Amino acid sequence: MNRSLLLLVVWIFSTSLYSQVKTYETLTWQDIESQIYRHETVQQALIVKNVKAAQYATEAGWKGLKINVNPSLQYSDPEGTLAYTQSAVGAELSFPLGITQEEKEKKIQAFEALDLSDKELRASYGQAYLELFSLFTSAFLAQESVTVAEAELELYRLKASVTRQKVSQGLAPVSDQTDAESEFQAAAEKLIQTRLDLRLAWLNLAYAANLPISRMGMMGGQSSSGDPVGSVPRFEGLDVSAFLKEVPQPGRLMTAAKSNSPIILAQQQKLEKAKRAITYQATTNFDFLPKFTYATPDNSVSLGFNTQSGSVTLGSSWTLYKNEKLSSGGSQPPDHSFTIFLGISASLSGEGEKEKQALQEAALLEEKRLLSLQQSLDLLIRSKYASYLKARDSVAEAERMVEAAKSDSEVLQTRSRIGQISPEDEAAHRVLMERTTFNLKKARLNLAQAYLSMIQTANAWDLIGRPLENKQ
Repeated sequence: MNRSLLLLVVWIFSTSLYSQVKTYETLTWQDIESQIYRHETVQQALIVKNVKAAQYATEAGWKGLKINVNPSLQYSDPEGTLAYTQSAVGAELSFPLGITQEEKEKKIQAFEALDLSDKELRASYGQAYLELFSLFTSAFLAQESVTVAEAELELYRLKASVTRQKVSQGLAPVSDQTDAESEFQAAAEKLIQTRLDLRLAWLNLAYAANLPISRMGMMGGQSSSGDPVGSVPRFEGLDVSAFLKEVPQPGRLMTAAKSNSPIILAQQQKLEKAKRAITYQATTNFDFLPKFTYATPDNSVSLGFNTQSGSVTLGSSWTLYKNEKLSSGGSQPPDHSFTIFLGISASLSGEGEKEKQALQEAALLEEKRLLSLQQSLDLLIRSKYASYLKARDSVAEAERMVEAAKSDSEVLQTRSRIGQISPEDEAAHRVLMERTTFNLKKARLNLAQAYLSMIQTANAWDLIGRPLENKQ
């Protein structure tokens, strides 16, 4: 009897704890949905996009002027003694008229990285949405599990009470009482465990949704309440019909996935990069370097052009000091001179054809990888669609079970009016109703989650009229 009394005290204490839980706070899905844009996945994806945008702006901007300054000192020894002859300084300004092939490729890659980061940001909204929805439904079902566990504990309490009376009257063996007490103890432990599961589900949701710590029952009078589990809010149920709108067919989802999936876009970019590498490959690299120079004995001005870099170079040099005594002998430069320099640079590669063939094979490999990814994505979407259909069938079965339980309720009410039902029978039927109702709620939420998971796999939120965008 002492053991039964102990279990009863545990049950009463647990019931008092849950009464505190239910009155703490009410939380709806709309409260959680508003936190999507504070989710860590979204915040990181947003930072990545800002970084890629800055990198693209750097590559797309004007590279500016290039300035080269070349000071020089000259020494000579016309009389066998090394002496300082003259000093000069030269400067060149390079004006880019276009971009080189390398700079063009960097700009393309920077733009592709920005485009990919935008796709990843949009996908992160969907990932955060689905994760928070899953955590919220888990917390709600954990809350409803407590209600079922309470009904089961009441049933086993009545069974234990009836069994004790029968044993005391000699109508049942002592072993029946032992079994009944064990069932009652197991039900009490299950109730405590479900409340702990509820607390854990709430903590997972709170941290993922980035909710304030003060809303988690860790401040105020929590330390003096004697509650080792802590307070959790009351979760309101979801209207599943608000989520389940038009169900897109797999074909539409596959089309949306191929245009919205960051994985597909990343592989397409790899393929385009491999194709560009083929166009860049040449067996002969030719560069024309004309340069015009006007010079006087002390100064010079030059104008040049580089066909490979697409830049104009303007240069000049000045003599800062000249030792007239040492430089008076020998030949003197003309007072005025005009020089035309026609530079031609060409490189011939005998390995060009082999390198081009290797690049073609690399492009073919990237194309096959893209096809493989698309096929894998198609298969995944079909699998998600099948899971949705299965979840829909589970809802229909759960609804049938609820209707059957309601029919039993009418029979029990008729029997109750003529005194043919015991409190134990009423408790057993209450457990049946709680279980079937819980199973129906769970099936409906699983259906909504299967639906949203299918949409997230295809990243087709716009397709169902639920665009996810940054509202910060």
